[in-house]
Amino acid sequence: DLTGNPAAEFEVVLFPDGGVQSVKLIKPSGSKALDDAWERAILKSSPLPKPAKAEVFRRDLRLVFRPRD
Repeated sequence: DLTGNPAAEFEVVLFPDGGVQSVKLIKPSGSKALDDAWERAILKSSPLPKPAKAEVFRRDLRLVFRPRD
C-alpha cells in the first residue's frame, strides 16, 4: 500500500556500449521493496539503447521513479 506518490532517485553509470556499470540509490522512496524493484529493473534493462547520435551519449544518468507517473 502506497500513500501519495513517493519518488526514488538513482545515479546510473553506463559503459560506452550502454551497459549498466553501476546503480546507486541517491534518494530512497521510503519503501525498500519499491526501491529494490526499481534497482532490479534498471539492471535488467542493460544494455540501455544507445542514442542515434553518439555525441549525445552520457555515461552518468540521474533517474527519478514515481509509481503513479
